[in-house]
Amino acid sequence: MPSTKPARTRGRPPVHTSDEQMERILVAAEQLLAQHELDAHSMAEVAKQAGMSKRTVYGLVGSKAVLIEKIIERVALKALDLLDAKVSSTTEATDLLELFLLSWIKAAHTATAVNLFRLVIDERKSFPDATRDYFALGNIHLRARLTQWLKAQVTKKHLVVADPAFFADVAADYLVSRPLMGMALNAEFKDGGQKPTVRVARIMKLFGLR
Repeated sequence: MPSTKPARTRGRPPVHTSDEQMERILVAAEQLLAQHELDAHSMAEVAKQAGMSKRTVYGLVGSKAVLIEKIIERVALKALDLLDAKVSSTTEATDLLELFLLSWIKAAHTATAVNLFRLVIDERKSFPDATRDYFALGNIHLRARLTQWLKAQVTKKHLVVADPAFFADVAADYLVSRPLMGMALNAEFKDGGQKPTVRVARIMKLFGLR
């Protein structure tokens, strides 16, 4: 009686585009950062996690410094897409602002982000550009984007914020930077035990937005 099992197909494994391979590398690096800080042997570890050769990883990324920069950009910009949503009222603008701030906290305070912060500090001499990019993307860029969005909402009369840039600075420092520094140093920080929703509510109330 002939076998009913399907015939085993032969051939080359599927070919992935460079973009798909880069995505696998970044996902692998983030997964590892969620567990621990990347060390001197990290590129080999990333390659293994991504299921590809170390040579392939270097061919796509180039160096550990470039990998760090790409992860920084990926982590820092996760919350920004929210600000592209259409807003047509004060309620929608206020709700979106709260959601953005909570998303910013979530992106900045993951184990991945904390270990990335530690990595950038540890590698500041070897990769000075990574340190610059971390603070430029994680702080300056996000603050500038939030400031721009707030100004637009003020112009549309959806929100009343006397100084959007000051609001962005205070929010970044109180909600993101100080807690992140405390976690990276394994240190206590004021109000560190409060839930993100409580901290966001305090900022909103301070500026008369709730």
